Amino acid sequence: MIAKINRKKPLENNQNFHEYLMTMSGEASVNSDKNCDFSTLIKKNVYMTNFIVMNLSWAAAYFSYYTIGFYVKYIPGDVFENVTISCLSEAASCLISGVIASFIGSKLTLFLCFMTGGIFGSALVFVSPANNKLILAFLLMTKFGVSSALS
Repeated sequence: MIAKINRKKPLENNQNFHEYLMTMSGEASVNSDKNCDFSTLIKKNVYMTNFIVMNLSWAAAYFSYYTIGFYVKYIPGDVFENVTISCLSEAASCLISGVIASFIGSKLTLFLCFMTGGIFGSALVFVSPANNKLILAFLLMTKFGVSSALS
C-alpha cells in the first residue's frame, strides 16, 4: 500500500534502500548516518505519509485482532470448540502467510490479508443471527486475514 501511494517499486536489499534514502535526503555519502533520525521522517513528505499509513494499518489490524478474540465467546455453540477452531485458524494463517509472501511478495500479501479480513468482517454485518455456521465461517476467515496481516 505504501509503495502504491509513493508510486515506487520496492528495492531489493537493505544497501540499496540505504542508498536510496541518502539520495532522497540529499546526502552525498552512503555511510553518513547523522541525519537518519525522527526529524528527517517528519521533514520528508514521503516518509511522513509512509509513517502515517503504516501506523494506521497497524492500529486497525490490532484493534480487529483483539475485537475478534472477544467476539468469539458470543458465537452460539460450545465456547471451547469455538476458541479451539479460532486458534487453529490463527495458527494456519501464520504458516500460510509466510509461504504466500515468499511467492508473491510481502506488499501484495499484506494487501490480500487486509482485504480478506475486511471483506469477511464486513460480511458479518449482513449475516442473519440465526445462521450460526455462516457467522462462525465468516469470523474465522476474518481472523485468518487479520492474523496473517500481523504475522
